[in-house]
Amino acid sequence: MLLAYAVYYLCRFSFGYSAPAMRADPSLVPPLTMTAIGAITSAFPAVYGVAKLFTGVVADNFSPRAILAGGLFATAAANVAFAAGGSVGWFVPVWALNGAVNSVGFPACARLLANWFGPAERGTWWGLLNVSLNVGGFLAPLVSGGAAAAWGWRAGLLVPAAIAAAVGVLVLLAVADAPAVAGFLYRGVICAPGIKNLAASYFFVYIIRQSLTSWAIFYLLDTKVVATLAAASARVSGFELGGLAGSITAGAASDALIRARPSMPAVGARVTVMLVYLAGLAAAVAAFLAVPPGLAGGAAQWVAFAAVGLFLYGPQLLTGLAGAECVDDRYAGTSNGFLGCVAYGGATLAGLPVTLAVRAWGWGPFWVGLCGCVVANAAVLAPLLRLRSRQQVRVAEGEGKAPVRTV
Repeated sequence: MLLAYAVYYLCRFSFGYSAPAMRADPSLVPPLTMTAIGAITSAFPAVYGVAKLFTGVVADNFSPRAILAGGLFATAAANVAFAAGGSVGWFVPVWALNGAVNSVGFPACARLLANWFGPAERGTWWGLLNVSLNVGGFLAPLVSGGAAAAWGWRAGLLVPAAIAAAVGVLVLLAVADAPAVAGFLYRGVICAPGIKNLAASYFFVYIIRQSLTSWAIFYLLDTKVVATLAAASARVSGFELGGLAGSITAGAASDALIRARPSMPAVGARVTVMLVYLAGLAAAVAAFLAVPPGLAGGAAQWVAFAAVGLFLYGPQLLTGLAGAECVDDRYAGTSNGFLGCVAYGGATLAGLPVTLAVRAWGWGPFWVGLCGCVVANAAVLAPLLRLRSRQQVRVAEGEGKAPVRTV
């Protein structure tokens, strides 16, 4: 919260420390006068004070975490909009709007403080949070003024906006509305047996999935496997069709295994099928790479890449399903959200980092890296072969049996 509200102040003072560079900018017509700067400066507090009456009510009736993060995104957008303008007629209303959206910050913090701390300790924590005003005020001339001096006045608005957007994401990830909410996620999901292994598995699955959907077509073109975009597109077009089949067959196969062996750990059954599919995935990738260049191999490569999709989407489906079965039914949605958050971290790595790696070392290490992800995925799943579902554990304990070993 301290960091978040410091950044609110950074986006509040960004105009003031960019204004000297604006006044010296000959492209502004008419030039920015001291009177105009005064009008813009007044617009913010005039609206901020009125808006705070309403934003306090909003903070008391909605998620303060979402409001704190949303305000950061909104004040970032207002700073970007201000930087896009070129006249006083634009600057004044936009900066007034920034005052309105900036006003949500401290009411949301006040609600969070009330939720998290009791009367005997709130004064200490409220005082610490108030330090954010000083931190933001200290950073503003260095960040905004420094950027404006180095790259022009628009940078003095855009750099704080980028920081605010990044901190808004951090607030969504790191702040909980109340201790009960934090405990709900931690005790109900993160502490559940096997969930961390499944999160790691999802991470690797999404690195592979995003890498293949984004870069396989470039591999075919850059390495001259095919000569045209149309030919490359045709060869990778079977991926999602294979994935469709993989989702259906993997789910059905794991159900069939559980029906055939009712005493088998349910999550372990899902993991067994996942490991089989991962072995198939490695073989399908090898087959895709082994097809010789030229049009003659087009059909074979299409089949191989469809098989890649089939064997990849099987684990993608079953990881989420196993995650829901590891936790109490009340936490199934939270489990899916947690696993998805980790998964898309892997998908993010498959973007710019993979691009830089391919540029530096070529396509060979790209495929080696994906095969490494397959092996790592199998390694984190193997310890879960004896993991029972939460329902199996509950039934066994309800029948008076010894507590089931779940890890």
